[in-house]
Amino acid sequence: MKILHFAQNVAGGISSYFDEIAQHQVDRYGAGNVRFLMPRRDIRNLTCVPLECVEPFDPVGRDPLSLLRLARLAVRYSDEYRPDVVHLHSTFAGAVYRLALPFLKHRPKVIYCPHGWAFAREQPWLASFIYARLEALMMRMTDVCINISQSEARLAAQYGVSLNRAITVPNGISRRGAAATPSPARQNGTIELLFVGRHDPQKGIDILLHAMSLVANPAVRLTVVGAPVVSNKRIDLSAVPPSVTMLGPVTRDMVSELMRACDAIVVPSRWEGFGLVVLEAMRVGRPVIVSPNGALPDLVEEGRTGIVAPELTPECLAGIIDSLSQPGLARMGEAAARRFLYLYTSDRMNADIDAIYEGLVPSRVPAGTRWGQAGAMA
Repeated sequence: MKILHFAQNVAGGISSYFDEIAQHQVDRYGAGNVRFLMPRRDIRNLTCVPLECVEPFDPVGRDPLSLLRLARLAVRYSDEYRPDVVHLHSTFAGAVYRLALPFLKHRPKVIYCPHGWAFAREQPWLASFIYARLEALMMRMTDVCINISQSEARLAAQYGVSLNRAITVPNGISRRGAAATPSPARQNGTIELLFVGRHDPQKGIDILLHAMSLVANPAVRLTVVGAPVVSNKRIDLSAVPPSVTMLGPVTRDMVSELMRACDAIVVPSRWEGFGLVVLEAMRVGRPVIVSPNGALPDLVEEGRTGIVAPELTPECLAGIIDSLSQPGLARMGEAAARRFLYLYTSDRMNADIDAIYEGLVPSRVPAGTRWGQAGAMA
């Protein structure tokens, strides 16, 4: 079976997704049968994708002329490589490839994963309406749509996007490093919180910094990791409270170390198709404090593996943070580690994706292999 992954932008969750599926698919189907067609600049975001499997192209914009060039490139490469399955990632790659299907000499099976529906973002209602109508139209040119969470499936139904060809396959990450290690003992009673993410409006870092300025407990500290990435909007981070340490971008290994050194991770996103940082926290036995938006509440057992804020406001977050205790966070962290191993490993995700490939092209499945059961129909 030959598989082509195609993305117009590989940052954040998509780069992590590629890292989790690449080696598994290379081992299963062979290095010559798995390709990642992606921007050259984004190769640096990958750590586990073999370079010989990457087909890079120069980055393109999102204006109509640039997207037309991207469509021509995708058609040319697809006709040369002749994949059995094309796995499309996110809105723009999904749109340009499916609209170009009539021009292909070889029509592969098409899987589309939005990695967060475009109509779910904070934007004018008309933009959301147009995105939803386009997605509904292009589902007719899709063999399978993968929703990365039940929240994504619910949103699709809410906006009138057919789920007849949709399957929910929740994201997963490697078990590597999974261990519910206790938080470091602190004699002074300090509670260490951590934020990991882009400093873009979607991730809500501005709301969290405002909340920290309202926190009454002087023993609470927050470490912030990340930098602006995809948004044209910039958040004013000049008024950072003294209880906050801004680290900037760090390596993935350092993120894991910082998670083990903290008591809880805060994820205050304005919208979120999934939220891989939640799984990364659970993997090392740390509870999460999340916003009530997108898929985040689905990932957390309220009061058991973390806390779901009733509303995303600085005042609400500050109240939650002031109520935290080290013993309570430690108990939730142990439960979070168990939940990760049960539901959110990449082994489970890859088995579900394999089952989808097998269902689409059963004649091309490698001999002697058996697949896991695909995720529940959305």
